[in-house]
Amino acid sequence: MLQGLLQRQYYDIAVDYLESLGQSAKCPDDLKNQIDLQIALVHLDALSQGKAPLGYEVHLNQAKNALIRFLKEHPDCDEACLANRNLGKLLLEEATSARTDSIFCAQDHTQSTNREFCRETVPPVSSSPIP
Repeated sequence: MLQGLLQRQYYDIAVDYLESLGQSAKCPDDLKNQIDLQIALVHLDALSQGKAPLGYEVHLNQAKNALIRFLKEHPDCDEACLANRNLGKLLLEEATSARTDSIFCAQDHTQSTNREFCRETVPPVSSSPIP
C-alpha cells in the first residue's frame, strides 16, 4: 500500500498511513522500529520530487525530526548509516537555505536603504519645461 501511495505522490497520506501503522498493535516490532525512518524517507521523496503538499519547510523539518528520533532509538542498527547520511544532507540543505535567505534579506534591506537615500538626497524632478 505504501508503495502505491508513493507512486501516486500522495505523500501526506503515506505519512498518515505510516503513523497509524506504527500505533497499531498488529504491526510487527521490526516494522515499528522502522516507522520514523520510513516517514523521513517519504518527506525526503516529497522534497526531491518537488511535491511538498505541506510546504517545503514543513517537509524538511518533519524529515529531520523523524531521522533524529530514529537515530536516538536505533543508533546501532543497519539503517543508521542511511539515516545519518540523509540527516547530514538535510542539515546542509537547511544551512544553505538559511544562508540564501539571509543574503536575499540583506540585499532587500540594502536596496530599500539605497532607495530611501536617493529619495532624501536627490531633489524631485520638476515638471516645468527646461529653459
